[in-house]
Amino acid sequence: MPDILHQLHKGLFKDHISNWATKAAKEGSNEVDEHYRTMSHHPDLHHFKKGINLMTQWSSTEYKQMEKVFLGILDFTYYAHFEMHMDESLQLLDTTWLVFHQNKDVFKDLEI
Repeated sequence: MPDILHQLHKGLFKDHISNWATKAAKEGSNEVDEHYRTMSHHPDLHHFKKGINLMTQWSSTEYKQMEKVFLGILDFTYYAHFEMHMDESLQLLDTTWLVFHQNKDVFKDLEI
C-alpha cells in the first residue's frame, strides 16, 4: 500500500506535476497562480485567492484541492487510493498511467 500523502499527493503531484506545469508556463509569469486565482467559485473546489506559489506549507487537503484542476493525474491518484483492486480497476489504473506517459513529452520538449 503506498503512502498516499507523501508518494501521491506530495510526491507525484506537488513535487512533479505541479512544478512541471509551473515551469512549462511562460518563464517569469505567474500563469499557474493566475489560473488558480481566477477559478470560478464552486462548493467542491478550494479557491486559492493568492495562487499556490507563495504557500510554504501544505496539508493533504490542500494537495487534494489543487489536484482537482489537474484532471488526468486525479484519475490515477484516486485509482491508486483503492484499498483493494480487481482486474478492471488495475486496468484503469494502468491506462491512466499510460495516458500520462503518452502526453508527458511536452515537459521533455520544454526541457523540464
